[in-house]
Amino acid sequence: WIIDMLIETNARPDKVIPIDNLDFYLCPKNATNTIRYCQYLFNGGTKEIPDFRNEVTSTGAGLGYLLLHLVKGEVTYIPERENSIKIAVVRDPVDRLTSAIRWINFKYNENLTVESALSKSNEDIHLWPQYMFYGEWSKKYDHIIYPEDITSTIKKLTGKDLGDVHKGRNPYPKNLDITSEQTDKICKHYKKDIELGYA
Repeated sequence: WIIDMLIETNARPDKVIPIDNLDFYLCPKNATNTIRYCQYLFNGGTKEIPDFRNEVTSTGAGLGYLLLHLVKGEVTYIPERENSIKIAVVRDPVDRLTSAIRWINFKYNENLTVESALSKSNEDIHLWPQYMFYGEWSKKYDHIIYPEDITSTIKKLTGKDLGDVHKGRNPYPKNLDITSEQTDKICKHYKKDIELGYA
């Protein structure tokens, strides 16, 4: 899968978004835009981008979101540092999958369901398990947090208050009704993420 990762995504399990002495690792659908914008603000950036990604360009990013592009944007994405505080931002598998479905349906004008998404989970990085980005040794991380804890963690560990930051919100309607049977299917599919504490 590492070869597939090199082809499909800029995100790497050994690279980070550095914010002061904090190293934030990236995993698609786990607040990556929020992490990158927090770095931009922390380093003195002043440009504003919308919370919602309503406009989509050929790169798949809203026009304002080119600012956060890992290669062409104004963020720093570097190899992990030896003495940094290592942070993984994880997400509940059900919440993450439904968010991915909404994003794919919006971006590509598709009509994915839970079942169809699970059946093609190896075809889109947004559907890949979290451990493929964070690795199989979760003890590597000093902090495993949820998206809503990003700015409070930065404030607690660096003393800098970035305010309320939530970028990359999906404009696609949220009304995905998930049954208990579908919830069980999702949890079974992403069982390894749950076992490793990435949930």
